Amino acid sequence: MLRCVRTTIKLDDDVFRAYKQRAAARGTTFAQEVENALRAELQTSKVIGDEEPFEVLVIDGDGSRALVDIDDNRVLQHLMDTEELGGDAE
Repeated sequence: MLRCVRTTIKLDDDVFRAYKQRAAARGTTFAQEVENALRAELQTSKVIGDEEPFEVLVIDGDGSRALVDIDDNRVLQHLMDTEELGGDAE
């Protein structure tokens, strides 16, 4: 047996009109469109929640200074240009 709950929600006028128009275009009801949107969001949240969290690996290194200052865009661009050309880009 399918049970439904009746509730009241406040929507922005633009959102309301968009879903009313969508319902009319698809031959459904406003309530069906809102329910479909909520179900889709719940499914998306579940899929995202099921994914393994991204973990950043931190490597201590040997304590030596970096060869490139990653905060210097000019130097980084020069390095990338050099690698693209296969040699020195000067």
